[in-house]
Amino acid sequence: MNYILLGCFLLSLVNLSVMADFQVQQKPRFYGVNVGRWVIFTCSASDLTLGEAVVTWHKIDKYEEAKVYKHDLHAFKNNRAVERSGNMKGQLTIRNLEVQDSGIYYCKMNNTWGRGTELQVFRRSKADVVTGRNKMKDMIILFQGFLLMLCVIIPLVWYYRLEQKEEAVYEEPERDHTYEGLEIEHCGDLYEDLTAFAQEPDAEAAWEIESPEQE
Repeated sequence: MNYILLGCFLLSLVNLSVMADFQVQQKPRFYGVNVGRWVIFTCSASDLTLGEAVVTWHKIDKYEEAKVYKHDLHAFKNNRAVERSGNMKGQLTIRNLEVQDSGIYYCKMNNTWGRGTELQVFRRSKADVVTGRNKMKDMIILFQGFLLMLCVIIPLVWYYRLEQKEEAVYEEPERDHTYEGLEIEHCGDLYEDLTAFAQEPDAEAAWEIESPEQE
């Protein structure tokens, strides 16, 4: 009898240790898709050697700590969803997604809960809005780059023109030739040139004043 009790006690300890190490992993943790697409959620046990498991899926529209902590979650039922399980694994497939399918999905395996997978379903118009916003951001970045280029080029052009203007102001003036040839060293040559053209005085043509007596 004592051996039977001891065996049961040891078996319970083994089961407790297994349950303590038993964890449920969910993949992926987040999905963001457009309306009309389909998704697949998977969950698996940390130990696949435990045999078969009972897998159920639950959903909440948004995260509420109290509900998640108490596991007060409603079982997920949808005619567009297909559930599969086996070999300590579970799979949930949802086709033709709609906006109301958005929420957080939890996998429950043998009374152990997974960490959840968040699903966000977007309308196609939102995707177009996101694309338009990305294009607008690209245009703004391009315009900012153009302004930055102008801020660099304009000061360089202004500085270049200022240098050209200063060079024009301080240019050496043309040489004035007004007094050219009147230097002292040239005066002798000029005097000789003038005397060459001077006429010699005619002695016979000297001015004579006749007195009344000579008449």
